Amino acid sequence: MPVPTTTTASIITPEVLAYSMDYATYKALIEWLVAEEKTSGPEQTEKLVGYTKLNLHRMKRVEHTTKLDETTVVALQSITKPLTWLVLTEAWCGDAAQIVPALHTMSALNPVINLRFILRDEYLSIMDEFLTNGSRSIPKVLFVNPETLNVFGSWGPRPETAQELYMQWKSEQIPPDERATRLHKWYADDKTRSTQRSFINALQLRR
Repeated sequence: MPVPTTTTASIITPEVLAYSMDYATYKALIEWLVAEEKTSGPEQTEKLVGYTKLNLHRMKRVEHTTKLDETTVVALQSITKPLTWLVLTEAWCGDAAQIVPALHTMSALNPVINLRFILRDEYLSIMDEFLTNGSRSIPKVLFVNPETLNVFGSWGPRPETAQELYMQWKSEQIPPDERATRLHKWYADDKTRSTQRSFINALQLRR
C-alpha cells in the first residue's frame, strides 16, 4: 500500500512531530498521571482521574489480547513507503484506551509506520480541523505523509458499528454512564476486530 500522492494542505509542522510521543512515552505518561492521581488536560476532576486509572487497566488488557486478523496483516505489510499515524488523544478518554493499544500492535507490524501521539487539548487548532459532527471527539488518527507533512486522511473516534450504537443510545436518552458501560462491554466482546477492519478500510480508501 503506497503513500498516496493526492494530499490536502498540511497543518502539521515539524515542531508538532518533534514534540509528539511514541507509544511507550504515552503509556508512561498515563502511568505517571495515575501515580500522581491526576489526568491529562486542564480539567482535573475526580471523575476524569478515575477514568484515567481505569483506562490504564484497559490499555494493558487490550495490549495482551489483541490478535490481528489476516486481512489486517496483509494490508499493513503491503505499505512500502514511510507513513505517520498521528493520534490526538487524552489519558481520560475511554475510547482511546480501547483503540490505542490496537494501533500500537498494528503499527509494530511494519517498520515504515511511525505511530505518534499528541494531547488534544494542547493542539486544539489541529483538533478543530478534524471534528466529528462538530465535536472534538477522540481518538482521532491523522494519516500524515512524513516527507511533505500533508494530512491525506483521518480515522476516528471509534469504529462505525460502535459509533452507530452510541448515537442510537444517545437518541434513546440513555444516561451517559450507562452508554459508557455498554460501549466498553461492546469493545471487550469485539476484541478489536471492528477497530482493525474500520481502520484498514479508511487507510485503503486513501491509497
